Amino acid sequence: MPYLGRMTTARDTHHVPEFTIGDRLRKARLSMGEHMDIRAFAELLGTSRNTITNYELEHTPPERMKLMVLRQWALATGVDPGWLRTGRAEREGDGGPAGGSVRPEGFEPPTYCSVASHAAVAA
Repeated sequence: MPYLGRMTTARDTHHVPEFTIGDRLRKARLSMGEHMDIRAFAELLGTSRNTITNYELEHTPPERMKLMVLRQWALATGVDPGWLRTGRAEREGDGGPAGGSVRPEGFEPPTYCSVASHAAVAA
């Protein structure tokens, strides 16, 4: 049997890393691929390279970060905006509202069928 030594004690600590807002912003940008450097991302968002750099390095305090830029960041990267701001996702499932459904049950649009089209299908 292999020696597990320190692995068993490390498992007992239940350490979960905390990411700062700058870490999350950088991870979101880098999740788009290697081609998404700061210059390309700034152009995509319609902002300056300095803004991107200052947000990722947290030279701009989180309370001064513009909500619109954070929303654009989330939209461009496909990352949950709540996770970018707080580190906790606001939504569950497939990215839709809580519960994972894009359209809650009971909100399906009505489907109408005219008598003429119904007769054509029946024939």
